[in-house]
Amino acid sequence: MRDEVIRSLKWVAIGKALGQAIRWGTTIFTLRLLFPEDYTVIALGSFFSALLWSLSTGGLASAVIREPDLTPEKQSQFYTFMIMAHVLFFLLMQGSAPFISQFYDNPAIEAVLQVTAFNFLIVLIGFMQQTKMNREMNFKKLSMVDAFSESVGSLVTVAMAYADYGYWSIVVGNLASSVLKQCSYVVVEKSRVIPAKITSSIADMVVYAKNASFHGFVAHLATHIDIAIAGIVMSQREVGIYQFAIVVAMIPASKVMPIVRQVAFPAYAKIQNDSEKQLRYFLKSQRMAYLLFIPIFWGIAGCASLAVPLVFGDKWVEASTAMLIYCLSMPFRSGEQMFSPLLKSTGKLNVLITNIFITFAILTPCFYFIGKSPELMALAWLIGFTISYTITTARSCKAIGLSIVEKWRNITLPFVAGGIMLVLVYATGDYLQSSGIFEPVSLLIQILIGAVSYIGVLICIKRELVFELLSLVRGKLK
Repeated sequence: MRDEVIRSLKWVAIGKALGQAIRWGTTIFTLRLLFPEDYTVIALGSFFSALLWSLSTGGLASAVIREPDLTPEKQSQFYTFMIMAHVLFFLLMQGSAPFISQFYDNPAIEAVLQVTAFNFLIVLIGFMQQTKMNREMNFKKLSMVDAFSESVGSLVTVAMAYADYGYWSIVVGNLASSVLKQCSYVVVEKSRVIPAKITSSIADMVVYAKNASFHGFVAHLATHIDIAIAGIVMSQREVGIYQFAIVVAMIPASKVMPIVRQVAFPAYAKIQNDSEKQLRYFLKSQRMAYLLFIPIFWGIAGCASLAVPLVFGDKWVEASTAMLIYCLSMPFRSGEQMFSPLLKSTGKLNVLITNIFITFAILTPCFYFIGKSPELMALAWLIGFTISYTITTARSCKAIGLSIVEKWRNITLPFVAGGIMLVLVYATGDYLQSSGIFEPVSLLIQILIGAVSYIGVLICIKRELVFELLSLVRGKLK
């Protein structure tokens, strides 16, 4: 299992790296071309479309991957269930679009939601093929398809943004990527699944899918309700500024976390009856996640004031402070997601669902009463999620039989090293900006100081963590 997980991570990472080399460049270029008002439309439209989409990705696919006795008959019957669900999602999005647009007094949202809704039908093309490859951990094929389709979609987005199509460039680029991805799944995975009449044989799968979908829905609502509230308490320009800060801050998480979840869930599902082995892998994955996420996100926070205008242009300089504050909470949020694959694979969805309700109950009032501007909304994230993370982590640790003390001891050092790095990087940037040094050189100095200080602290206190991280990168983790 260890070698299979490492091999899977390697192929997913290779595929993502090929695609991300293009996507990162195109994302930066697109952000330079679009304006805050464009991102307001995308932010509010994406919130509601992704809310329904979470029902699919959060439950339907998980039910197929987790099923221990997945016969061809069950696949065909569940495919019928999946088709019915996605047609319903499509109709719901089409019908609710005018009301959402009217609520936010933004006519552009209606058309964006109605076009985006076609993704629910497009995914029917290769859903079962994609799920089968995930279940069998055939990430070599998956990663190549994803890298190719996402790269093409990114290029379409840039071309349309350059032609001054505004927010439509992102909408059409995503649709192009989705169509190409689903058709490619059918080509590379030769198996075919024909819909069949639903019987009681998939009752357990349907129940699990409903529970997992409910968790995905509530999880998305809890962690993205800030955008919906921002559309009420902020001006349209401020919503766009805040969305920009989120998009940039989330780039590392949106690229890395899907890799981890994609591999982790089927891996945990394969050893769902060996709790000791699951716990050992979980502790290692937590440690590696924080070793990677803390320097990335806190490094971005320390460099934000210099990097934002330099990389994205002066029109986005207002987002610098919001991005700095927002990034401070990201290691907690990324680390918290590491519990989900383990708890889902063992069927402990009740723990996840309760945790999400706790998070929702804490975050929502923070967003509404604190988040009156992009900076304050980011601060609401930092305050609210720190509180909810402390509570939900204790509950999750209890559910998997892990001591909360052992959990925190496992990740304390990355926080210490990251805190020292953040202070040094921020102080260096503040000094360099006032000294008039060429800005690209100043940013490079900040990055070098951050890398040296973070690795230096790790080596001084516990150098084996550095070697463990390097071993993971080389695919030789033991």
